[in-house]
Amino acid sequence: MTQDAYWDELGLAWTAISPDIIAPRLRENLRRQSVVTALAVFAALPISLAGIALGIWTLWHGAFAQAWFFVTRGTAILMMSLMAAFAASSFIPLLADRTQSVAAMIASALARAQRWHKAVRLGNLGLAVAALFGTAGYFLRVQAGKPPALSPLEPLALLALLALVLFLLQRKARGDIAKYRYLQRLLLEDQS
Repeated sequence: MTQDAYWDELGLAWTAISPDIIAPRLRENLRRQSVVTALAVFAALPISLAGIALGIWTLWHGAFAQAWFFVTRGTAILMMSLMAAFAASSFIPLLADRTQSVAAMIASALARAQRWHKAVRLGNLGLAVAALFGTAGYFLRVQAGKPPALSPLEPLALLALLALVLFLLQRKARGDIAKYRYLQRLLLEDQS
């Protein structure tokens, strides 16, 4: 491999080095990612299924009682649970370690980074759904003459804090994608 420098967003340079040196570190990183990914998938899928059931029940209960603020709540729960289930299930094909070669390890790490990036974007969409439907539910409840005890500002502030966390995770995922693409390109150039 060449010693070309990759400059990240902080202005720090790092170089791709010999595959013999990078392979053990990459293999260990992939094993650690596999464990964390498996834990996340196996925790998220049952919680998502429970959320889907809760969303359907809340929708049904709100429609039956004509409590439209419950319908908005159920819709939000259902949409966010479906997004979480979709994000978690997208990682299932990536649970196995592909450590046959450096190229396979880099491709696997790149695929995982891209899935994390998509999952974070779905998380941002989930926060938008929560904010929109939560605010709509608040106003519907006020119109029904049953104002909630809390103002919508506290939940919106919490959602803003979560959006900041997701923004930072998205930056890290984009940086990982750029680094793995750079390594992949160097490996292809070295092989040709």
